[in-house]
Amino acid sequence: MGQSVRFMKKRLRYYIFLLILIAAGSCKTGNKISIDINQFPLNQFYIAELNGKKLYARITEVGEGISGEYFFAGNNAVTTVNKFKATPDDGKIRLTYFTANDSVVYYVIPRISADSIILSYSVKPKIKADAPVLVFLKEKQQSPLKITNRYKEEIFKKTDFSTRVFGNAEGYYASKLYENVSPSNYGTIISDVAKSIAKNLLMKNLDLEMDIYQPSGDTASKRPLIVLIHGGAFIIGDKRSETMTDLSAFYAKQGYVVASINYRLGYIILPGQYDYLERCIYRAVQDARAAIRYLVHNAALYKIDVSRIVVGGNSAGGFTALNVAFMKEDEKFESVESHLLKLQKGLGCLDCSSNKYKENFSVKGVINMWGALTDINLMDEDEKVPVISFHGDDDNIVPIDFDYPFRDLSPEITAFFVKKVFGSRALQYQANKLKINYELVTFPKAKHEPQLDDNNKFNQNYDIIKNKTIKFLYNIITSGETGIKGKSIVFYNDSLPVYNFAFRPAYKYYWMVSGGKIVNVNKTCNEAKVVWFENSTEKRITLQIINDVGAAKDFLLDVKLTGKE
Repeated sequence: MGQSVRFMKKRLRYYIFLLILIAAGSCKTGNKISIDINQFPLNQFYIAELNGKKLYARITEVGEGISGEYFFAGNNAVTTVNKFKATPDDGKIRLTYFTANDSVVYYVIPRISADSIILSYSVKPKIKADAPVLVFLKEKQQSPLKITNRYKEEIFKKTDFSTRVFGNAEGYYASKLYENVSPSNYGTIISDVAKSIAKNLLMKNLDLEMDIYQPSGDTASKRPLIVLIHGGAFIIGDKRSETMTDLSAFYAKQGYVVASINYRLGYIILPGQYDYLERCIYRAVQDARAAIRYLVHNAALYKIDVSRIVVGGNSAGGFTALNVAFMKEDEKFESVESHLLKLQKGLGCLDCSSNKYKENFSVKGVINMWGALTDINLMDEDEKVPVISFHGDDDNIVPIDFDYPFRDLSPEITAFFVKKVFGSRALQYQANKLKINYELVTFPKAKHEPQLDDNNKFNQNYDIIKNKTIKFLYNIITSGETGIKGKSIVFYNDSLPVYNFAFRPAYKYYWMVSGGKIVNVNKTCNEAKVVWFENSTEKRITLQIINDVGAAKDFLLDVKLTGKE
């Protein structure tokens, strides 16, 4: 009985090592076997069933001889990887296995097809007709995902551009584009603004437009949305300012849908009458929200993922974007109510103006470029919206801390018609207190519009803004995932561990492992079974996903073995 057991063990070893013959292109020539060892496939697993267990084997190296490894995968969480080596010798195959520090010489004739290998076994020069056989099948592997750099760099060469009217509302005017704004032409700007308001003092209905940028030739079924809001102190500006058009094209070429919007501008500048500015800010917020409702209503047309909406803007656009994200209905300015003596109409609710679309939405992130909030308490625990802020620490138009704006004028003058505002650094303190994800990028000694040099051209700060927002946006569109679920500490006597990830129909999944082997993946590919190798140093399972908007992300889980007796 003992001899029979030893014989079966030796036969098992023979079967394992016979795998090295599988892809050799072997052919029978007389009583010899001719082998071209350079034709062996490297690192391709073949699987056989033996004694109720899966037998995995592969060739790892071809030189003067052939080296490989094998292991069994049964119901246990841990297995041992063994190595083998084979050397051609005068038409024979000499196998040396190191498990038992022994060697065996034998003769075989393999039968090979494209996806399987049938090995015949013999310990004698001639193979008997009833010699046992072992069938190895080529492992069916997952197809690797086709990963692109979508949302990480400009992968589209062109953008498709269109202009749409998204709303209509009472206002003074909705566009006033100046190519160059500096203290030298402040007087001209103020005079021009005053004339525009005087011509339309009682206001009239204005069409509100947006420019929509989409990646040309894109086949994605839905894309994240970025809404950009231009600056201009709420008295000037346009959706086609150089910064807005360049950023819009930049993000669209990465794969986003981008809308650069116009909104109602202008307010009466009177000493002590801050409420005029406050009402102007509120109208801008209403218009921005109306633009988003329009886009959500037309999501199918523009292939927009309504669950991933980001708002951003520079200067006054930053003010507006922050208010869109953090202002709730019960936090409206008191000044938005009607005032009979000032002939001011009530401005209504946040979503009661500019168009009649009723779609709800939530903002998932804010790009604040040198903007601020007039009320720090708008940023509260109810909205955990991530923010990235950019600000020059010598900004004399919108302060980086808590101070009066327009400090290039005298504080005594600005205090007559504005209040102190909470700049990007003041917002950072509030966000940290509330544990809101907030990143502040400060430009040392930079003033307002830090992305422009003295010649009004984009500088290196603008490159920083682009690169930082790429990472910020990517984190937003790949957030909300819980990671790989499964055992990170595995006991030797555990059954095969199962690792899984939340299933979403539009997602694509690809599993990889080091220090172990994936032995099964379910039909939806969001679940994998793994056998871990006892004699490997690093053990890690990696899941690569492509989510429903085409963004790729890797999830890692390190594993440790314990409990060996």
